[in-house]
Amino acid sequence: MVDFTLYPSPPVFLRTPVFLRAQPAWWVAGSLVTVADLSTYANQPILFRGRNFKLTADTLYLRDVETLSEEAMQRALGQILKARINAMLPMLNDRFEAEPARISIKRMKTRWGSCRPDRRTLSINLHLVHLADELLEYVLVHEYAHFFARGHGRDFYQLMDQHCPDWKQRRKLLNAAVKG
Repeated sequence: MVDFTLYPSPPVFLRTPVFLRAQPAWWVAGSLVTVADLSTYANQPILFRGRNFKLTADTLYLRDVETLSEEAMQRALGQILKARINAMLPMLNDRFEAEPARISIKRMKTRWGSCRPDRRTLSINLHLVHLADELLEYVLVHEYAHFFARGHGRDFYQLMDQHCPDWKQRRKLLNAAVKG
């Protein structure tokens, strides 16, 4: 089975390749195209979520946004976010010397993430898929810190200062992204 990778062009949200399972056929520019024929679209820009992406021999592109149901779009975006999170986990696990038992992606209205320290689980807001890696990392560090410090007291902020020294700037950027 061939895997393709989604790369932004120019780099905007994704800094590392995102691997998704290839399907037998994809919608490209309104036409159903088999995996074997994808190479005919190599290096052509493909619009996704307002940004141009390029399809190359080793890159994945998602179906036309208009052809996806809301549920399918949420699943696809969840896969992209999960891959971005998985790329950050080794660094965070080493930094905190801790590992979450489970990470789930959810649509949340009022939070960027939540943590259940007793179960060692994290829930991350699906909307982070649209934001820069630095902001996603800030949210993950924030939630990891809750493994060791409940609430937002002095111990929590010491962990934030230790593991994400520019967390205040990132929080401002995150809040600005919501208002923007």
